[in-house]
Amino acid sequence: GNVIHKGQIYKATDNAMEAFANADLIFITMPSYCMEQIANVILPFASPDKKICIVPGCGGAEWAFEKCVSKGAVLFGLQRVPSVARLVEYGKKVKAVGYRNCLYVAAIPNRDVKVCAQIIEDIFDITCVPMPNYLNLTLTPSNPVIHTSRLRLLFKNYKAGYVYDRIPLFYEEWTDEASELLLNCDDEVHKICRAFNTRGFDLSYVKTLRVHYESDTAQELTNKFKSIEGFKGLKCPMLKITGGYIPDFDSRYFTEDF
Repeated sequence: GNVIHKGQIYKATDNAMEAFANADLIFITMPSYCMEQIANVILPFASPDKKICIVPGCGGAEWAFEKCVSKGAVLFGLQRVPSVARLVEYGKKVKAVGYRNCLYVAAIPNRDVKVCAQIIEDIFDITCVPMPNYLNLTLTPSNPVIHTSRLRLLFKNYKAGYVYDRIPLFYEEWTDEASELLLNCDDEVHKICRAFNTRGFDLSYVKTLRVHYESDTAQELTNKFKSIEGFKGLKCPMLKITGGYIPDFDSRYFTEDF
């Protein structure tokens, strides 16, 4: 109920020239499967005086925007979103829950990372730390392992024709089995990080989920997910059909994270 940001939207447009030609800073908040498409739209306007920020910055953005970078644009991304956002009224009101105390930024080329971090700090009034390279962002274990672990166990027995009688809550009904799978995925990510570390890459900002969620065991992680305020009320991605519910394979939980 507290208004934390207020302003006048200058223009909403689907005209690329109007949107990007004179823009100094472009924020991309689209899912990863749209990255290449929007990168190609922006490409004609890419230049050394433009900065493109991906929120959050994982999902292959560095590859999608490679041609923009080659034209001199600076690509940078946030390691995690500043807060959890929930739509209240389309086009008018958004509820932001759980603003972070600190944000982390990586940039390509890396020489611009301090400038990019300062931009984010000025906009959000949150301390922003520059990271040594973009791999710290690429390899951060977040939704691509969190959502997939939960969905794998939730729908592991699903076959065409099977109907569920209810829609479970995604986090508040999280299970220890899902936590065990997630921690195994997290361990695998950090095996990759250790391999990069031995080759001279500083990946010290890729924190394990055990550290990020302060949970050493599967049971502790389950309890943590169930208690996070911003996660409450979120339902599993399912569609209502005659007789019950089926997985919604068009949901971003599938199209984005897998």
